[in-house]
Amino acid sequence: MTCASGITFQDTVTRVTADWLNAIEAIRQLLLCSTTKAEAQAALDIVPRDEYQTQINLLQSQVNTLNAQVEALEACNDGYCIRVVTALPATPDPNIIYHVTG
Repeated sequence: MTCASGITFQDTVTRVTADWLNAIEAIRQLLLCSTTKAEAQAALDIVPRDEYQTQINLLQSQVNTLNAQVEALEACNDGYCIRVVTALPATPDPNIIYHVTG
């Protein structure tokens, strides 16, 4: 069974344009034609809350991994020695590569 509105606004009503009314009617029809919350979310392209939390967790994991890599570089592991600083020290260590951010 198809779910069609049959309503199309043709003119402006109290300063609300026909385009705006048609957009609202399209959203209303999407909601009326949905029989479940999941269908409504899919029709409106809404991301469920748990999917946001999954993405946040993934990004936090990436941040933690990058922080560990920066800490390893700053600890001079494996012959590399890089320090992230806002300004060069007064007497820089010749064995350290400084990355100046400021």
